[in-house]
Amino acid sequence: LNISENHLDFHKDMEEYVSAKMRLFANQTAEDVAILQEGMDDLAHRYGLAARIEHYAVTERFPDMQLMGPHNRANAEAVSEEAAARAVAAFTPLEHRLEKVAEIGGVLYVNDSKCTTVEALRVALASFERPVILLAGGKFKGGNLPGLCPLLKKHARCVALFGASRERFEPAWRDTVPVTWDQTLEKALRRVAGLDGRPALAREGDVVLL
Repeated sequence: LNISENHLDFHKDMEEYVSAKMRLFANQTAEDVAILQEGMDDLAHRYGLAARIEHYAVTERFPDMQLMGPHNRANAEAVSEEAAARAVAAFTPLEHRLEKVAEIGGVLYVNDSKCTTVEALRVALASFERPVILLAGGKFKGGNLPGLCPLLKKHARCVALFGASRERFEPAWRDTVPVTWDQTLEKALRRVAGLDGRPALAREGDVVLL
């Protein structure tokens, strides 16, 4: 439902990715409706959308929503208010998508392991008011890692890296937040929780975000 810097390991560049998404509207006529997030009118004009355009934007209309983050509140706006209110109140978050796993000792553990791009990490970090301990690592798919520094500074107390791509993540973030590294996710999690004999990185009131 949005266009952001994503999937650049598959598409040649951002232009190709945008073109692929805008083809979703290619077969619409003036009798159809295109539902676009606010701020996409320039794209609609550039790609010659023929349909009548309806806009949606983030609001606070759904206080019973179980899904976290402004991106999910925006998604709820793309359907009728009655349908959205009914759905978001009943919907249980899917596994690996900002999934609340447990709260132990006042620390909330959240599994967002579907978050495999810079843009997905951006919306995940923005989903929390509580301080974040970020568990990150693995295959790097491209994107502007230094561009996340303002958001890390605002939301994260530290980053616990693990596994691959340390050579990319650590130089990008170590001057903004404290960064540790462990060979495996298990070792990084034990460090965060204080199960390796060292003081825990996570404190009461924190979120540990994978």
